[in-house]
This record gives sequence, structure tokens and C-alpha cells, in this order.
Amino acid sequence: MSRIVRLALVAVVVTGGLISCEAVYDPVGLRVREGLEHYESGRYDEALAAFREAQIDAPNDRQIAMNIGSALFGLGKFDEAEEAFTEALGTSQSALRSQALYNLGNTRFKQQQLAQAAESYERALEIDPNDMDAKHNLEIVQLLLNQDRKSTRLNS
Repeated sequence: MSRIVRLALVAVVVTGGLISCEAVYDPVGLRVREGLEHYESGRYDEALAAFREAQIDAPNDRQIAMNIGSALFGLGKFDEAEEAFTEALGTSQSALRSQALYNLGNTRFKQQQLAQAAESYERALEIDPNDMDAKHNLEIVQLLLNQDRKSTRLNS
């Protein structure tokens, strides 16, 4: 399951003891919110389109790259998802970097690239040693790699 960080789109302003909400016109944020809604509903094509529209106005936003990767993963387009998650690694935010590595691990697992998946999970754990999902997935991949090695030796 991929993780997507949500963006706040409403600013709360306190004036004279009253709290009012002002909608902030943020075309990137609006497109991201639209993409998140589609993604959560399983409409990955529509989510991808919204995230790509947002990326036009914010080409260096690594969170948007992460969201694009998640939508592509949902569509089973693992090569393209891998590219997007790799782009998200360019962030200076350690939490986002860890998530991108975790998602890269999942993508590589789906592509049967077990050694590369293990490396991605290990790198994610270097950033966040408490990531239980990455630990669990790393254990599974290591078991599969060990089984692969055993069967290779038996067949030799």
C-alpha cells in the first residue's frame, strides 16, 4: 500500500474572535486534492491525470512525483512508477525519501527484482529504522532470495 501525504488547502483566519475559512486559490493544491480523491476511490487513471496536471505548474515538487508513482503503481505500470519514485528521491525531506525508497522496493518486488527490492527496503530502514512495513517486506524478500539460492544450488 502506498503512502500519500495530504496537502492542506484551506487557511483558517482568526478575526475579531470569529473563525472564518478562506479558500485559497491554489491550482496545484486543487489538482493534487482532486488526484488524491480519485486515488482513494481506485480511479488511478484519473488520479494520474490530475497529478500530472499539478506537476506542470510544480515540476520540482517531489511529493507530486511520489503521487504520480503511486498512481502508476496502481495501474500496474511498474517501469514508469519506478521512474517517478526515483525522481521523488531527490527530496531533502527524510520522511518522503524513506517513503519513496519503500515504494521503490514494492515496485521492484512486483518486477521480480528481488535483490534490488531488498536494497530499497534496507535504504528506507536506514532513514527510518522503525518502519515496520519496510522491515516486514525486507524479511519476505530475504526469504524468497534464500529459497532462490537453495533451489539454484540443488539444480546445479
